[in-house]
Amino acid sequence: MKESHKKKKINVLVAADHAGYNGSIAGVGRYLLNTLPRVDRKRFKMTLVILRNTASLKPVFKKVDLKLIQLNRKKFHPLTLFDFVKLIKEEKIDILHLHQYESSNFGRIAGKITSVPVILHSHGPDLNYPPYQWIADRLLAKYSHIAIAVSMTTKEACMKSRAFNPNRIHVLPNGIPMEDFIPLSPEKCQSLKQLWDIPLYSPVVGTITRFYKEKGNDYLLQAASEVLKEIPNARFLFAGDGPLLERSIEFVRRIGAERNVIFTGFQSDVVSVLSLFDIMVIPSTAEGYPQVLLEAMAMGRAVVATSVGGIKEILINGATGLLVPPRDAHSLSRKIIYLLKNEQKRIYLGTSAKNESQRFSISSQVKNLERVYEKVKAYKSS
Repeated sequence: MKESHKKKKINVLVAADHAGYNGSIAGVGRYLLNTLPRVDRKRFKMTLVILRNTASLKPVFKKVDLKLIQLNRKKFHPLTLFDFVKLIKEEKIDILHLHQYESSNFGRIAGKITSVPVILHSHGPDLNYPPYQWIADRLLAKYSHIAIAVSMTTKEACMKSRAFNPNRIHVLPNGIPMEDFIPLSPEKCQSLKQLWDIPLYSPVVGTITRFYKEKGNDYLLQAASEVLKEIPNARFLFAGDGPLLERSIEFVRRIGAERNVIFTGFQSDVVSVLSLFDIMVIPSTAEGYPQVLLEAMAMGRAVVATSVGGIKEILINGATGLLVPPRDAHSLSRKIIYLLKNEQKRIYLGTSAKNESQRFSISSQVKNLERVYEKVKAYKSS
């Protein structure tokens, strides 16, 4: 055989239930946008399938030259299985890379039918793990060839909740495109502050979040009320949306802090928002491997965060950020006050965080993913 024959590309079908909500990109969507376009196109052909109707996100994926197929199916529609099988055959798929519950269930069955090996990707500790998924995971466990967990905490959840074989779980942390996270100029920051009615010299404590219970925004709001007693010119900025947003707005009204607490809604331009922050806060009660933490570190922001999940695997307390116990508004407020009153410590933490963030480059993460693809290609469905 002549060596000149080109090596056949590995065809990967990446499937997710959804990539965001109401036009906003969620964590899985951001992972897909950051990662898939950077996979070596000479060795891999990537096809992305989204089960739900996310029409508002189409332009976002089009920008990165990524083939996107939307099934527009309702949740757990039985025809989704036939869609999977059809796509596997039409696209001559070699590997299924599955995100979220529905994709992992239908995808594993389709993988068994077509003898295509499967990678399951877990992005967090499955806080709201539904009973039906417990049954599905045990029935389909033998069709899961390899699992990817974004942190050690997530790996433990995969073993305990989802019945994954620990020997086949690869811990593969998320990465970020470092070159995209450069703070805005002071002039542009000033314009943004004017947009949100933030006084030029007021310190800004902020978070980029979703308004769900596990994100711990209630504790940050309680902490804010304590901070404002000592530092009344501080501003707290919450960028994000979600079902508990109105409840948070009502809390701020009750404590009379409307001028000091700003709710921006969802913001797609993370760099602009982070540029305003003197302190980035992540008050979550549970986390997988929060990408926004890596982004804040890359931007050189001082971080105060709860010691949960992947956060404690990323931050070094006192060196690259400050850690506090979850559900402890008082500890949160004391750390925020300490940093607002100690500029040198803020600068030190921000600089150390930026240096540490180099470990989380997207290029190394993609190379590790490609190695997983090469490995799983060798598997045959049993």
